[in-house]
Amino acid sequence: MKNIKKGNAILTDLFVIAGLAILFAGIFIIGGKNKLFSKTVVAKAVFDDVNGLAIGNNVWYAGVKIGVVKKVGFINKGVEVSFSIEEEARKRIHTDTKVKLGSDGLIGNKIIVLYGGTPSSPHISAGATLLVANGISTEAIMATLQDNNSNLLQITNDFKAIGKGLANGNGTIGKLLTDESIFNILQSTMFRLNNAGTNAELLTSNLSEFTRKLNSEGSLANELVTDTVIISLLKSTVQESQHRGMEQYDGNRHSTFLYGGAHCSAINERKS
Repeated sequence: MKNIKKGNAILTDLFVIAGLAILFAGIFIIGGKNKLFSKTVVAKAVFDDVNGLAIGNNVWYAGVKIGVVKKVGFINKGVEVSFSIEEEARKRIHTDTKVKLGSDGLIGNKIIVLYGGTPSSPHISAGATLLVANGISTEAIMATLQDNNSNLLQITNDFKAIGKGLANGNGTIGKLLTDESIFNILQSTMFRLNNAGTNAELLTSNLSEFTRKLNSEGSLANELVTDTVIISLLKSTVQESQHRGMEQYDGNRHSTFLYGGAHCSAINERKS
């Protein structure tokens, strides 16, 4: 009987020790996750609206978790948020570093994001208040997406109406697509244009052949163009023809003058 009681006591002690071990392990795990045992400093920021930020939410800098939110409360100027910053990370945070609200993912928990800061500025000290920058909230992003969806729907409806009008033959393009007579006219016009292109190609070929003959030595066309003797004879012939034409013109003019004078004299004699 005594051995049974002694065994139960040992078993109870083992359960107690195991429970305490689990408890301390949980404390250390949670404490390590929330940086409860790390040396930290506390900084502050004042927001107009924290959009659901709660105690225990993370603080990030350059994509690295450096602290957690410690306190959220109202003050005269808005909502004051106190948050811890690890001592090692504090060396990178300057007095002109800015604070904004962010999200852990698109619709995740709210977080505090620290960014910016010039290396020449001093590092923050415990109790420092950082400047808040106005960021784009998740609600604003969702509202913008909703507006974009509405605009996309309107554009889709417009294209649907345009497509229906084209199918019904409305407008110039619709008639081009649905009126067979217009299609026949266009086809005939294209056929004529094709013929005109063929004729232009033939004309170009003929001009090329004529130019080749002009450049071929011994041909009549080449001699007419390049032989200076023939050119001189042609010029002389033209000038002589012009000279004879002028002489003939003057002779005809003189004869006409004489004939007109004689005719007038005859008329005057008859009147006398």
